[in-house]
Amino acid sequence: MTAPIRERAEAMLEASREDSRVSLTDLGRSNAWRSKLSSKGVLQLMDRSDTAAFVVSVDAMNDLLDSLDEYEAQLETASVRDMLEARKNRTDIKSGNGLRDAAAASFDARIDGLLDIAGSKATR
Repeated sequence: MTAPIRERAEAMLEASREDSRVSLTDLGRSNAWRSKLSSKGVLQLMDRSDTAAFVVSVDAMNDLLDSLDEYEAQLETASVRDMLEARKNRTDIKSGNGLRDAAAASFDARIDGLLDIAGSKATR
């Protein structure tokens, strides 16, 4: 398990512990849950015995968003790398009218499959 995944798993485990749970009733009655939230970053909001939501502090949410941005950048980098790797041995690079004609021929060759994807409303 990579470190970021392990950290997230540990954070979720921490949020599901008894001292990280807050009932809807307690949420409305007092503000004691705020100190728990600031120290833990994530609280499990309970409605009777069911999890209703997770409450996330601003700092924890910013960390989560930063992680998502980082993962998105890694995915984009990997996608571009894979695309370039798949095309590295191509010698028939086209542009302009040649590219247009090759694209039209590719669509014509796969028209039935493309129409199936588009659904029954599409026609030739």
